[in-house]
Amino acid sequence: MNITKVLEYWDCQDTQFPSNKELMSTPPTESMLLSLQEIQLQPVGVIKKGKDFFFVWGRRRLAAIRQLQAEEKHSGQVEVLVMSGIDPSEVGRLALIENSVRSNNDVNTYSILHDMMRTQMKAGGDLSQVYKDTAKTTGLTVGEIKAIEKKWCKVPVWSVNAVLRGEIAPSTAKAIGKLSDTLQKECKEELKVNKALSTSAVESKRRFVQTQVYSKMQTNLGLNIPAARDFFSRKEVEEIASRLNSGYFANALEYANQLLAS
Repeated sequence: MNITKVLEYWDCQDTQFPSNKELMSTPPTESMLLSLQEIQLQPVGVIKKGKDFFFVWGRRRLAAIRQLQAEEKHSGQVEVLVMSGIDPSEVGRLALIENSVRSNNDVNTYSILHDMMRTQMKAGGDLSQVYKDTAKTTGLTVGEIKAIEKKWCKVPVWSVNAVLRGEIAPSTAKAIGKLSDTLQKECKEELKVNKALSTSAVESKRRFVQTQVYSKMQTNLGLNIPAARDFFSRKEVEEIASRLNSGYFANALEYANQLLAS
């Protein structure tokens, strides 16, 4: 394989770059913005195959330069490392390597892994083999990939993307992942309207449902739960659900299932 690398200079608005919406990256920090006003220390990376270009790394740098250009603090010229002789399928691996070198950002890592594996699955790949192939491509072990997935797989994609755009904190996304589908939709709509969503706001939604259901449960069951406590532990709810599966106290069973879902 003959790999060539050429340093070029493109305008930040060049259509061969992804749009700002497609960048899906953590917003640039203030220090990065200040630094880029003086010099671009590292080029962004793209792969060229035929007439097509595939963006590999430097999303925050590109977003920062566009922001500075809009503020008339930068010419908009971007230093670009154009690589030829590399298959576009290598984009995910190269992005992971660049991400791991520059930061310990497991949200970005999960997003890249998710996209890589989803592409393979759409092509008809077997899940077990997809794990092995992804491990071979990225240099991660299957165990490491599954550990990253375990942290984020219950978090809806829209909230992962919101973290990458800098709209919500990682802790907020994880809190959203613990909610029922109905409450997740509420959070999504709230983010659309308010353009912000805190972890405490998400957790308060969950606690509100738990408190409401708790009061209904107490009227149906004679359990020895401290009166000062307005919630059940998961272990208690599982025991309640188990007792009610025989069909007694139908409403209480419904409430128990609501609690487990929340």
